Amino acid sequence: MTGHRSQTADYLLVIAGLAVAFALVEAGLRIHNPFGFRMRGNRIVLPANKTYRIQDSRLDKVEKLDKVIIHTKNSLGFRGPEPPPDFARRLTIIAIGGSTTECFFLSDDKTWPARLEAKLKPVFPSVWVNNAGLDGHSTFGHLALMSNYISKLRPKLVLLLAGANDIFTDAPKQFDKTPMSRLVGSLADHSEAVALAVNLVRHARTRRFEALGAMPRPLALRFQQTRMMSPEQERALVEGEGRRLRGYQERLERLAELARSGGIELVLLTQPALVGDAVDDATGADLAAVGLEMYQPMNGHVAWRLLELYNDVTRSVGRRRGLVVIDLAREMPKSSRYYYDFFHFTNEGAEKVGDIILASLCPALGDKQPALAAAPCPR
Repeated sequence: MTGHRSQTADYLLVIAGLAVAFALVEAGLRIHNPFGFRMRGNRIVLPANKTYRIQDSRLDKVEKLDKVIIHTKNSLGFRGPEPPPDFARRLTIIAIGGSTTECFFLSDDKTWPARLEAKLKPVFPSVWVNNAGLDGHSTFGHLALMSNYISKLRPKLVLLLAGANDIFTDAPKQFDKTPMSRLVGSLADHSEAVALAVNLVRHARTRRFEALGAMPRPLALRFQQTRMMSPEQERALVEGEGRRLRGYQERLERLAELARSGGIELVLLTQPALVGDAVDDATGADLAAVGLEMYQPMNGHVAWRLLELYNDVTRSVGRRRGLVVIDLAREMPKSSRYYYDFFHFTNEGAEKVGDIILASLCPALGDKQPALAAAPCPR
């Protein structure tokens, strides 16, 4: 009997020790969490007040990118200036999207939202633009971001660049949200330690995949492998997107409803890419024949056809709801001067994106916000 009580006491001591250790870890993580994961349970956690200084020898091989990149997140967890105290009286704009909006490997002043702000400033001196793009986010993630953050901020305008990350997507991805048991999700939502453990498990499960924010690599289009695909292979990929396109449309409609109910003007942007039935003016490469991985192997012709299915949905939703649609997919030149890979913009590319958006957005803003305009839009 004495031995049994002694063993029970040992168990209780172990449990008490584990509880104390857990409490200390929890307290430490609440004071400072150095890991920077973007998920807490099933909720997006924005990386507020962080600065990334990216200096890597691999960047030396990638043309048209800075060799030292400064990427800053403000107190909101977005890129751009802090929210002004007179927020409601300003022309406030937030850009939402995936990696082609976040522009992770462009310095703060060279992303397209930052360039757009600089171009709008002479016409609208009160303009404030923030970049809420997050690598890998599809419209599942955009919905969560809009519901949990943007709707509460109530900017006057949201620019939504979407489409590429929704291809082959039936449910929220790792970047958007990872389903888990209700108990674990609830614990992770309320505990830093549990959230860290869940994120470490997620990381271990997905580390074999290259994140969209992985270090840029030089794109040698002159030597890019060509990939042939049969009409049957192409048809199978296109037909397989039918139900996913319906889901994409439904999510865009919900985003439009969220914006409308919050008094936010939603502007839709179609997704451009360095693939399709065109020739790269810088290298002479056939962008229809190039081989690439777009969640599965395909060539540039098929990749563009798939992406245009989603762009067509974006155009259709915009027309039906009377929204401004800026057709970057058609207006952005297919030139490797503007891309460091098949989707992500160089410094020059982000500048060009800013010019294209400005040409359509500035007149629309002049019509909707004439009191905030100090000069005519540039021609």
